[in-house]
Amino acid sequence: MDRVRWLGILSIMAFLLAGSGCATIPADFESAGKIGSLEAYETFLKKHPKGEYAQKARKKIELARWETAKNQDNIEGYENFLAGLSLWKNYSGTFNDAAKSRIEELHYKDAQNIDTVKAYSTFLEIYPQGKYTDKAVARLEEIRYHQIKMNDKIEHYEAFIKDFPKSRFNRSLLSRIEEKRFKNAVLSNSKKALIQFIQDFPKSKNLKDAEAKLSEIYFSKAANLNTDAAYIDFLLKSPSNDSAIRAISRLQNYAYNFITVSKVLPWKLIDSIIVAGSTGGKEEYPYRVKMSEFSRMPVFNSINKQYRTDGDYYFFKQGSILNFKDWTRFSGYVFKGQASITNNGLKFLPGSEIVQPKGK
Repeated sequence: MDRVRWLGILSIMAFLLAGSGCATIPADFESAGKIGSLEAYETFLKKHPKGEYAQKARKKIELARWETAKNQDNIEGYENFLAGLSLWKNYSGTFNDAAKSRIEELHYKDAQNIDTVKAYSTFLEIYPQGKYTDKAVARLEEIRYHQIKMNDKIEHYEAFIKDFPKSRFNRSLLSRIEEKRFKNAVLSNSKKALIQFIQDFPKSKNLKDAEAKLSEIYFSKAANLNTDAAYIDFLLKSPSNDSAIRAISRLQNYAYNFITVSKVLPWKLIDSIIVAGSTGGKEEYPYRVKMSEFSRMPVFNSINKQYRTDGDYYFFKQGSILNFKDWTRFSGYVFKGQASITNNGLKFLPGSEIVQPKGK
């Protein structure tokens, strides 16, 4: 009986104590409000971490910390604000985005104040897709551009274009690269450098000068050898007609004639062109040309099916035009120009040029 009575008494005391605790929460919150400090609300929250008043206390704490961060208005203050909230649970995060945005803005202002490649590069590492990314990239481009212009080195220009493929400065840099590559190739007097320049810049304003310089190198080699074979080989390599004329002049000292075609000139290439053949001229493409016998592939009309192919052989209709744009070698002859396929073989058209052995 005594045991039952004591259990009842203890239950009543526990209830009264609980009720007394609940009754103190509003009073404690009111007391913290009268003090109005961050510490007062934090003390309240430690004592009463749950319930309606706990949430109100969190809002007060969050607002107080935000006001402190705004008053400081520096990166450290805003980072402390975000870090402090992360230690407490159940905060609303109302000011988190504003804090992060202001931190980014302050980082960008720091980069502006320093205004160096390193400063903007560091900023972009942190904010590769931020609110100020485009502005930072644009300023970084400007600084890099002015730096490399002062150094004026091809490898720096190429590195810039690789790093900023869409930069507004790239057109002027490509032009400068072309100028320096041409100048370096000419000064080096290097066949390899000139060939590389011609391949890399086929539309360059310096293309003709580069080709002329390359022709000089080829001609010097031919002149040193001073043989007909060397001059003919030069004609096949040289892109410059001025140098070609000099080579032709030397060839005339040997057993060669130079002909500029002023009217249609027939030239029977019996070994290369078979006229009609066994078909008696009834075949649609009766004229056969073995292209490998020419040192260069001619350009010919492919419109309206003017030819067909069979391995190394091309079969043409009568009147088809072969265009030898560059000097070409065939069976001891060197020539360039246009030729029409006829029953008598090739007929070179006016303006064509031929170097032929005397007696042929």
